[in-house]
Amino acid sequence: MAGIVKKIMIGFGVLVGGAIALLVLLFIIGIMVGDESPSSAPSEKELLNLTGSTMSQFARAVKIGDFRELRSNAAQAMKDEYPLEKFNENFSKFQKLRVDWSELERHQPVLEGKSKIDKDGFLVVNGYYATAPQKVFFNLKYMIENKEWRLAWIYVNTKPLVDRKAARENVPSRDKLLALLKDTLNLFNEAVKSNDASRLYASTSRSLKALHSKEEIQKAISYLSAMKIDFSVTEPFQAVFEKPPHLDEEGIYYLKGGYENRSGKRYFEVSYVFEDSRWKMAAFDVNGDYPIPSRDVQISLVKDTMNAFAQAVLSRDFENFYHTRLAGPFKEQYSKDAFQESFRPFMEQNIDLRILDAYTPEFDKKPAFDKQGQLVLKGYFPTRPSIFIFDMTFIKVRADWKLMGLFLNTKNVEK
Repeated sequence: MAGIVKKIMIGFGVLVGGAIALLVLLFIIGIMVGDESPSSAPSEKELLNLTGSTMSQFARAVKIGDFRELRSNAAQAMKDEYPLEKFNENFSKFQKLRVDWSELERHQPVLEGKSKIDKDGFLVVNGYYATAPQKVFFNLKYMIENKEWRLAWIYVNTKPLVDRKAARENVPSRDKLLALLKDTLNLFNEAVKSNDASRLYASTSRSLKALHSKEEIQKAISYLSAMKIDFSVTEPFQAVFEKPPHLDEEGIYYLKGGYENRSGKRYFEVSYVFEDSRWKMAAFDVNGDYPIPSRDVQISLVKDTMNAFAQAVLSRDFENFYHTRLAGPFKEQYSKDAFQESFRPFMEQNIDLRILDAYTPEFDKKPAFDKQGQLVLKGYFPTRPSIFIFDMTFIKVRADWKLMGLFLNTKNVEK
């Protein structure tokens, strides 16, 4: 049997500058088709029964956190590649969403297009469930195994279920659109500045709230708040759209572009749905430009961090390092004792890392900001016979760079 194709994406998180990303969840898992060749696609009634059974099993599995039933009805090749533990792990992302998946068992799937046997021998079925406030889409592929159709591929995502007719009839004028966007950005900036997402969350659509709790949104806002990023809107407000704002076939209105304030360029990607006679946020992503620090600053950041770390190891006390070097969100994840415990091997081996001060760090690749807006400095000190490896991530809090991640190790390069 040919190899597995797998892709998992969950689109809630912090992007460049710590923004909140578009809220779409995807899961794809598939296998190559076997030797049995189906003659034709089942009837529409058979397809509805087949897909309804698969998606009901999926809904029950998400609800109880156990995909045993769904997996047991999959093709043998999928089961061979994915033991139950791995199956549960891969699908666990769905459980974190606040979607009532049991709604799928109370609705009949709506099939889109004509189901067909593709060139690889898969039976391809596309459709959706008109559940509210999130419409659930699916793409399923089946293969013949022992004269039965068995699941070989599953893709599921969600989009807000909206009144498309009302959305088309209420597309805002440019002036109203700018006012709507300005209100969104002001709410976002207020949340970041005060580290309080209450008003921002209250203004969002039911579809967004169905996917994410206030606590989840607050966590992302706290990240930005720690970075002290200014998303304020200056007057007169001017936005430059990357492409014309548009309403898609599902009734979701998309805006993507940028604006400038006193602190520099800022970018936005926002979607709205028409709900309760007005447009409300369904997803948003706001971020900004952050210049990569010079090479001298990069080297200084790494060496200063390692010098402070060396002092902490020698003194067997990470109190000062923890409180002065770590960013707030990092400290929220790890207590001082837990952080110190993770580096116990350095203390037990009495490693004197002050020798690193005599070396200039080498970077594995060009330092850059990752999708979370963190500066990634990854490389090694060219010591011998072993090199000293570092992987550090930083965020800028006012004028200072603070650690958001730290990984240290050694690797023997001379035998």
